[in-house]
Amino acid sequence: MEPQNKKIKILITGANGFIGKLLMKELQKNPNFETFGADIMNDQSADIKNFMHVDFCNISESLLSTYDYVFHLAAMVGVDACQNKPDELRLVNLTNTKDFLSKCVNCKVKKIIFSSSSEIYSNSYKIPYSEKDEPEPFSLYGKCKKEIEIFLRHLSESNADTQIMIPRFFNVYGPSQRKDFVVNNFIKRALTNGDIEIFGDGNQTRSFTYVDDVVRALRVMLDYNDSKYEIFNIGSRYECSIKELAQAVLSLTPESTSKIVFKDYGINGIRSKDLEILRRVPSTEKSKSMLGFEAVVSPEEGIKAIIKNAK
Repeated sequence: MEPQNKKIKILITGANGFIGKLLMKELQKNPNFETFGADIMNDQSADIKNFMHVDFCNISESLLSTYDYVFHLAAMVGVDACQNKPDELRLVNLTNTKDFLSKCVNCKVKKIIFSSSSEIYSNSYKIPYSEKDEPEPFSLYGKCKKEIEIFLRHLSESNADTQIMIPRFFNVYGPSQRKDFVVNNFIKRALTNGDIEIFGDGNQTRSFTYVDDVVRALRVMLDYNDSKYEIFNIGSRYECSIKELAQAVLSLTPESTSKIVFKDYGINGIRSKDLEILRRVPSTEKSKSMLGFEAVVSPEEGIKAIIKNAK
């Protein structure tokens, strides 16, 4: 960080989102930061200060020019939800995002941290996924993330004032996440004795990453200044199949009468089989060697935390 007496001003878009709320709380603990949040949703927690109820694309350049660092977390999320609203997805995650990031650069923001996704890798045959691999996403959500990454690289190459960092998140989960995401969905069903529905055979794997680890990674990125443009996988070393996840949830909710039920792809608005990623495992060597970051929360620890929070 720059050795300054004045506070470093930070903007977080998507500050009412799952990651954004926790990142706001974490950064507002630091007396050297003056942290501001912006979100189109206006249900911020009472203990969150400096919140603006505004769509990120409507933030003026005069205001942007007052910030040193910008975390751009605001986006449409959820592969299935995005696939069903392609026009809205392209407007929010492409057109408006490009305009906003361009304004940040024009306003000489010192650092942009843009949230990307492991969805960008699709069914790569190289396991674990490396930041050096050329991603070929097949979901609209993943394609938008790839296009923004390329756009940011070009911005970085043409501008000497702004550092750009891109974390690719691997299946973030934790308490207070939306219940349509798989870990919280399984826990909600177990606690209410509903069937735990798995699409396909359940052998598809993920490296579920607890949200506290993700916030810690984002905090570390504030201190990294060794290069102008970097992409980092932010994911857990624990690989877990969807079937194993369901079994773990049931073992940690012993009073539940829920059963695991296998369903076909493509029913009730669920993604078609050709959008399913069969194995999603990050290489974490780059984030470990360059950031000194490693995710530490195991799936069992994370599931226990969500169950405790839900009761």
